[in-house]
Amino acid sequence: MDPAQWRRLRAVLEEAVDCPPDARTALLDRASLSAGDRQAIEALLVHHDAGTSFLERAPTMTSGWDRAEAVQPGDVLGGYTITREIGRGGMGIVYEAHDRRLDRAVAIKVLPESLALDPRRRARLEREARAAAAVQHPGIGHVYALEEDARHRVYMVSELVAGRTLRDELGAGPLAPAQAVDTALQVARALAAAHARGVVHRDLKPDNIMRAPDGTVKILDFGLARFSQGPAFEPLTRLGEVMGTPAYMSPEQLRGEETGAATDIFAFGVLLRELLTGHHQATSLPPAVAAEWPMLPSIVERCLAPDPADRYPSMDEVVQALAASRGTSMRPAMNVPVTRVRTWWQVHQVIISALYILMIVPAWYVRGGEVTAVARNRLVMAVVLMATLVTTVRLHWVFTARVEPSQLAAVRRGALPWLRAFEWGMTLVLLAGAGVAFNGDRLLPAALLLTVAVSARLAAHFIEPATWRAAFEPRDE
Repeated sequence: MDPAQWRRLRAVLEEAVDCPPDARTALLDRASLSAGDRQAIEALLVHHDAGTSFLERAPTMTSGWDRAEAVQPGDVLGGYTITREIGRGGMGIVYEAHDRRLDRAVAIKVLPESLALDPRRRARLEREARAAAAVQHPGIGHVYALEEDARHRVYMVSELVAGRTLRDELGAGPLAPAQAVDTALQVARALAAAHARGVVHRDLKPDNIMRAPDGTVKILDFGLARFSQGPAFEPLTRLGEVMGTPAYMSPEQLRGEETGAATDIFAFGVLLRELLTGHHQATSLPPAVAAEWPMLPSIVERCLAPDPADRYPSMDEVVQALAASRGTSMRPAMNVPVTRVRTWWQVHQVIISALYILMIVPAWYVRGGEVTAVARNRLVMAVVLMATLVTTVRLHWVFTARVEPSQLAAVRRGALPWLRAFEWGMTLVLLAGAGVAFNGDRLLPAALLLTVAVSARLAAHFIEPATWRAAFEPRDE
């Protein structure tokens, strides 16, 4: 945000503070603010009404530069060929590029020539690269390199994350509560990993979180991050200076005070509330969400406590609270206790997987007639292959049910056609083995192979759909 824009917003803000609350909407309408600026003003008014302070001075870093400095598609930076511009802001221009050496797509954040001469700008980009690279976690975008070309353009090369930002998702309204909690858990775990390495993000918001096509989310843009431990760096944000997005800043960050992990916890609370309500300025969760997920209102409220000492002491505890909230989210009127039925469903998956693997033994003992050692070995390898495919899918379901249950339905839906094809293949292999064993007068292997082949097909058609409905499609009494 440039100083002129800051002064204008501050003037609107001060006028709104002096207005009666019921006259503020008309005032903001007359100000003709952009959607983002209005959202920021409304968030600051919420802080004011809660007794918090405002920003004391404008940011000193601007986001503008001559467009002629922008790198064009087809230009080369080191070993990278620019493909297209992705976005721009106060910390640089971001491009998609092709890594010619490793033949992969990457994201490149470039500090243009005019800004590269500013030592604070260069130091901040270096700080961003170091902060992101310090945390190895699947929920945080990976940084590959920090480089400079002959024209003194400094650039950071990082993982290109495909998908949509959470801001894009929220454009269609709030997420379903289960998806919101799952998304928040992924973000919380990534933040906990960052805090464990002494990295505080300080600019957490939906715009900086991407969801990949497989449903996983990644935190990006560590441009305002700071280290609370580890290597000593010269502070780049002066005391009293405010950097970040006001709508997601904690009261102490708004006042330009020292910030730590508690700042990220506050921003996380704002994010969680927005995921559940679809609106940044919402003050409470919808009654239906609060009724079905009774722990969520208190989690949001504690994260948003004005005093950092009243928030969760660490992001690890936020993770624990969110994980516990999922255990209280099911409707109470159920024919069978949900936890017990889901356990039996998981046991069912493990038993079937174990039986398929055990079929390698009777397949190995197939003898008789025209069966050669080569034919028997091929039969065994076919059983091994099909058992591996089937058990991989089923055990992945078990893992998902235990770790990310809100994703299970989608995972199962996508994998079910493949599982059916694999199991039909397994059935045919087992029946073939049973026939060979029977012709060779090997009755025990024949009986085992035939029993598993037939029982597995019957279970797939009758037992498994019933256990799924009982475990994951609750019915009111």
